Amino acid sequence: MKIKKLSQNVISKIAAGEVVTGGYSIVKELIENSIDAGSSKISVEIKNGGKEYIKVKDNGSGMSPDELKLAILPHTTSKIEKIKDLDSISTFGFRGEALHTITSVCRSKISSVEMGAEVGLSLELSGMNIQRESSFSGTSGTSIEIFDLLFNTPARRKFLKSSMMEGRMITEVIQRFSLCYPQIEFEYIKDGQKVYNFVKAMDRKERI
Repeated sequence: MKIKKLSQNVISKIAAGEVVTGGYSIVKELIENSIDAGSSKISVEIKNGGKEYIKVKDNGSGMSPDELKLAILPHTTSKIEKIKDLDSISTFGFRGEALHTITSVCRSKISSVEMGAEVGLSLELSGMNIQRESSFSGTSGTSIEIFDLLFNTPARRKFLKSSMMEGRMITEVIQRFSLCYPQIEFEYIKDGQKVYNFVKAMDRKERI
């Protein structure tokens, strides 16, 4: 077989394999983004172990419509501009890069209102393709909904664990973040049932 250049679609799905190993990895990436956005409240909702539905909503700084459109493209980030910036990163990761890799292997809806703005943008995507674009009003922050995890990579979807196990791994992610960040309110809803509703705590001992 001769060497050839891969299509951007294939490249994105390969890259997503490094980030999307299950619903828990998506929840982890999105919570990290919410923390980097300065959120004081983060809500997570899942169904069927995250295979069917994942929602992470925050009250952080949000994104402008132009930023949101950039964030779903490959190799976009709010964290660095020059190569030397890699030596001084003090945040979790590269927001745009995570969004692109996650959305490339699921159906999704991303809505965001930038702090200080009254209207933001809502994008509905299937894989990397924007299906619908509309105005979105509300308080500042970002809401990301994931549907049909790995729907376009069925070979990888087969290797997801059972819904019970996937859900348990997501629960552990929520537990760890809530213990590490007692100053942040965390809400966690699993299959329609509220599992956690942590209010802001003074320290880790109070959260425990």
